[in-house]
Amino acid sequence: MVAAWIHKCWVILWRTPTRRLRTLPDVLVIGVSKAGTSTIAAYLAQHPDFHPPLYKEPHYFDLHPQENVEWYRAQFPLRMHRWLAKKAFKRPFVSGDFTPSYYLLPHAPERTRRELGSPKIILSLRNPIDRAYSHYKDSRSIGYEIMDRFQDALKAEPTRLRGELEKMEKDPNYCSKALLSFGYKTRGIYIRYIQHWRRWYPDSDMLILNFDEWIKQPDDAYAKICDFLGIRRWALGRYAAYNVNEHAFPEIPSDVRRELAAFFEPHNQALYEYLKTDFCWQ
Repeated sequence: MVAAWIHKCWVILWRTPTRRLRTLPDVLVIGVSKAGTSTIAAYLAQHPDFHPPLYKEPHYFDLHPQENVEWYRAQFPLRMHRWLAKKAFKRPFVSGDFTPSYYLLPHAPERTRRELGSPKIILSLRNPIDRAYSHYKDSRSIGYEIMDRFQDALKAEPTRLRGELEKMEKDPNYCSKALLSFGYKTRGIYIRYIQHWRRWYPDSDMLILNFDEWIKQPDDAYAKICDFLGIRRWALGRYAAYNVNEHAFPEIPSDVRRELAAFFEPHNQALYEYLKTDFCWQ
């Protein structure tokens, strides 16, 4: 309680008054949720050339439509720090936003281009079946999901999301909380979202990672991220996984996995063809 009060006072008395003196992010890690975005954030936070935001997930482009870009600036370091790093110490300076729901937003690519210029985009993908179940376990653990069985939540998804995607298309300020909480299958149709982002960001500005591979060799993935951001390769002493759901859940029933495999198969194939990469998701 006291710590939260002190933090709030610090934001009001320091961060907010200095917001016009602050920088904007150089990279957006736009998703996907349950595919290692917290781990990427934790790795970069240990890099001397990376300067994290006040909150890992500012949610500026989805949950704070009433705020302007000056509010967003308050989440990031002072421009003076960037100047000192580049001019005085001849070192790169990178800051970023790790909100994993941005990739879902129909108006986010255009808006990020307009307000941020040319940020780098990182997107970590995961086998959509495993992502969906991890999402369900997370929603269940924090109390959003009331259904005891994964298969029941999947059956309820169309009803829960009815009309939500259309609302998001029509209203740039609307972000569907139902999609964030219960879009187990919908959020795994990656091709739909990637094609939209690619209209605004060229291949050279987007790094797409396969979580199922990079989690096995995180040092290689970290090096690839550093190269993409133009910062030094920086070996970490330990490559741990972060924000892992430790609650005990049974394995996905085999019949449910088969149904999900059949559902995702055409979308995955379209993704492989579009990216010219086979992620070999089973």
